[in-house]
Amino acid sequence: MDDAASDDLQLSGFGHEEEFMNVLKSFLDENTQINPLTAVGNDLDEYQEQPYLLDPFLNKMVEPVVEELKNVIRIVIEYEEINEQKTTRLYQLATLMYWYSKTRGMKSIVPFFPHTVQDLPLALRFAEEKEVFLSKSESWGLRYVTAMWLSLICMIPFDLARFDEPDAQFERLTANRLDSIGKRYLTYPGIERESAAMLLARLYMRTDMLAQVPNHIDWAVKRIQEGASTFEVIGIMQIAAILMKAGGAGLSLGERKFVDEKLNKRHDSTQVQNQVNSSFGNVRAPWETTQSQHSECAYIQLFGLHLDQKLDRALVLPGTGAEAGCDSADSEYNVPIPESMEEVVEQLIAGVQDQDTSVRYSSAKGIARVASRLPEAFSDEIVDVHGTNPDDNTLDLPPAAEMTWHGACLSCAELARFGMISASRVKDVVGWICKAGYNRNETGVRDSASYVLWALVRAQSVEILSPYLLEISIRLITTSLFDREVHVRRAASAAYQEAVGRTGAIPHGIDILRATDFYAVSIRRNAFLVATPQVATYEEYRRPLIVHIMDTTLKHWDPKMRALGSQALGAVCSVDLNTLGPQRPRLRSIDTNEVHGALLSIAEVSKAFKDQGYENERLQCFKQLSALPSAAFHKFRGDLIAEAACYLVAESISLTAVGLAPADGVPNWRYIILDNGLKHQNEAVQIAASSALSVISGLMDCGQEVQAFVREFQAKNAGPITQCSISRVLGVLAYDKFDNGMGVAIECLIGGLTKNNETYSKSIEARRNCIASLSEIIAKTLGSLRALPPLIFRRIYATVLSGFEDYTVDQRGDVGSWVRMATLRAIASISQVVFRNRNRIEPFGEYLPLDLWHQAIGGVLRQGVERLDNVRAVAGEQLMHLIWSDDIRSHASGLWEVPGLNQLEKAFPFDQSVPWNVGEWLFPRVPPLLDISAYRKVLLLGIITSLASRNESAQLPLADALCAYANALPISHESETTDKWSLLGLMDSLLETGRANTSANSIMIPLLKTIDILFGGEVLGRLCSNDDGVKRLISALELAGKGAERLKNVERITAAMKVVVDFVALAPTGSLASKYVELFLGHRFPRVSFLN
Repeated sequence: MDDAASDDLQLSGFGHEEEFMNVLKSFLDENTQINPLTAVGNDLDEYQEQPYLLDPFLNKMVEPVVEELKNVIRIVIEYEEINEQKTTRLYQLATLMYWYSKTRGMKSIVPFFPHTVQDLPLALRFAEEKEVFLSKSESWGLRYVTAMWLSLICMIPFDLARFDEPDAQFERLTANRLDSIGKRYLTYPGIERESAAMLLARLYMRTDMLAQVPNHIDWAVKRIQEGASTFEVIGIMQIAAILMKAGGAGLSLGERKFVDEKLNKRHDSTQVQNQVNSSFGNVRAPWETTQSQHSECAYIQLFGLHLDQKLDRALVLPGTGAEAGCDSADSEYNVPIPESMEEVVEQLIAGVQDQDTSVRYSSAKGIARVASRLPEAFSDEIVDVHGTNPDDNTLDLPPAAEMTWHGACLSCAELARFGMISASRVKDVVGWICKAGYNRNETGVRDSASYVLWALVRAQSVEILSPYLLEISIRLITTSLFDREVHVRRAASAAYQEAVGRTGAIPHGIDILRATDFYAVSIRRNAFLVATPQVATYEEYRRPLIVHIMDTTLKHWDPKMRALGSQALGAVCSVDLNTLGPQRPRLRSIDTNEVHGALLSIAEVSKAFKDQGYENERLQCFKQLSALPSAAFHKFRGDLIAEAACYLVAESISLTAVGLAPADGVPNWRYIILDNGLKHQNEAVQIAASSALSVISGLMDCGQEVQAFVREFQAKNAGPITQCSISRVLGVLAYDKFDNGMGVAIECLIGGLTKNNETYSKSIEARRNCIASLSEIIAKTLGSLRALPPLIFRRIYATVLSGFEDYTVDQRGDVGSWVRMATLRAIASISQVVFRNRNRIEPFGEYLPLDLWHQAIGGVLRQGVERLDNVRAVAGEQLMHLIWSDDIRSHASGLWEVPGLNQLEKAFPFDQSVPWNVGEWLFPRVPPLLDISAYRKVLLLGIITSLASRNESAQLPLADALCAYANALPISHESETTDKWSLLGLMDSLLETGRANTSANSIMIPLLKTIDILFGGEVLGRLCSNDDGVKRLISALELAGKGAERLKNVERITAAMKVVVDFVALAPTGSLASKYVELFLGHRFPRVSFLN
């Protein structure tokens, strides 16, 4: 049941620095083969969640790119046409700058742009003279970078008029040129619109441009009224939002005019409303007299008079006594508030319930800004509005309610951050925020609930919070430990850390903080199974943790969460099993999730009872299974119920329970395991049922059950699901404790793998399980009192070795690889067991004959050159076990010493990682192993098979390595005593393989391709000067050309034809090869004639 998911580990630094800087240097050195998008894009993506890790390196990452971009721009503006090379260069540089900005943010990247006085003309010339080039769709990155650059330059502290040319026309004035460029880019739908909005906002925030702000406002209103595109309207509102945020209160007067035009763009209009209304508190417009005709001017002046007399409550902490000098709430109600302000607040409250998250965020910030300028009594009213909106049912909310909850949490968080939640409202806020934290559907609600509590503990005094600190800490701890999402767990952990540090009054705060810090809760499994038991040692938190797991986690929609929750429950209960025993089960619930969680929880508690020796309580856990209705196995997701029920049986059944007859209060374990689990279509359920029966077989002899299994397996109408399940369960029984029909089981498994046997299984999954089961039987019995006879062991070993020949292919691909990988693991396991027990096994040669042992190692090596990466990876892992295992190295001596052990150790050293799935690393090491005579035949066959692969990552490195090895071989044996191979010997082995498999296309096609590869590697040409070599060449030609007219497989014909054409170029075989060419030219297949 250990099926828990884990989150990605957190990065601790810029681990890709060296690789990144090397690629960047190559790119800046005009290495056009390196594209920054593909070279560094993936690296930067890994730091999206932790961009601050790049800060120490930004200088050397960004400055060279900016300087190169500036140099290229300086070059291209001198030419009327931009060549393709410079175009590509500009696009790559701009795209790289966009990646920087995307990862770290525009504000962090902009300061690296050159911003001297001399840079302004250069940037302006590029934007204007290359307007046609910049208007292309693929130039979006350049537009973005250009506007971003200009937005920084236009902040220089000099009057822009000083850069105007003498007698320049109006449109050629520097300010107007910048305005024109910004407005032009404002119409684009892409990212360049944002940098253009920043450019225009910074332009009109300049003191020498304040007089032009009314003109900009008139232009904006006119464009909106004229029906500007949606993208342009968004850009206009972005300008307004930036102006209001950074431009001061004076700009609010004019910008309010077009905000009231009822712009139909929720997010940006909300931002503008926020900034406009929050600026009313201290209005001192520099052009106040000239703007007095605006309809809102009197209202703003009146509102400003009252707010100027009001304390800035954002700096006053309730409960500290600093608010004693403030007017009472009653007097604040007497402050005249304009009616339009009510409409503004109403719009913002509606905004926090919007379907768009960004709108809710902006509205929440706006509420806090406006409330900071209102009397305290009105802030309380806003809190009351949010407190009455959320629904009390926090576990299952409709989407609309989730938006309301999220918006309410965000608003309260912003209000709390500025200290605008009064002491009288803290209790209510803490109450319903803690409810929001248990919303299991919407992650944003849970995250924002932690944000509220974080803000509360920062802004409120300890005296006010002290009655609620334990409740707050419990809520944050349970969320940081048991939430599904990593960002929510981190948010709760951060809020708890803030509460511990700010208040110093949370029970065991520092100790618990060590167990639930940011990194501890970043991995879900660690939070559930490591941190939770540590927190449970403190009594104040133990019961709340159990309640949360029972009421929330075990009902979670994610099965992995329920599994982890049950394991966490078992760990918590283990702290004090006497008082925290099994909780009331919910096995009769109609909710499948709840039933599944209940079964898992009982199983984990039963496991805890078992570990601590509480057998009677464990029996009670087993009996609770009787409350589970049989119909639960057939419901939707009944597979989860069946799997959990089998797991519960495995953990709770005992010798006493096995002897109980099924009755009221006693579950029928045979029905659960035999009738449901083992016959279920879901493989996970079969595995759980097999594990349960394995436990039972250690308590009683299951020989009758095994005989029934064998009859079902060998029945003519046996289905693949039945055979798959039975072949697995036959291997997990406790044969070391009881007989359990072991002999019958072994015969059944061997028969399922023997092709000529009537009981041979056609199911690839069943054959895979048969091999694994035979390996498990040997591991359990060899060396025990129930050791196998030598004949049975040899049969098992030989049968398992036959799995190396399974190359079954169906619509799923090479499914035979499943059997071959199972064989690899089985051979390594059996070999280690048999050598470990060598001193107990006599005579050892009868158990493991020498030829079988050498055949096993050769089979592993053959799979090591397999064309499939995953098969090679398993083969490499198992070969390392065979070479370096202490059991084998210490006992495989004498005749049983691994042949060529020294060469294998040099090729695959123990202290070096062995990436067998990487062909470039592996294949150069393989051909030299052909010098070991014990492996030549089988290893060469594996090489031949892989050379026919369409996988270039496997074929090309192996082909190069084989040709290099063959060219290094002597043509004939230099000495009879040496074991080193010769080129003639290589050709003899190839010809022998071909003659033995003439009718097998699966062998002949790869063989012919291998000969073609050897010709291309100039290997065969070396044989032309040797008489014996010429004979081999003629034999190879005849192998390819003879009977070609009778061949029907086009792929084989094509491979043979290539060999024949190759041999035309060899002098000793040219004339004979030409005759065979005529046969192919006149072949009855037109395609063959055409290809020839």
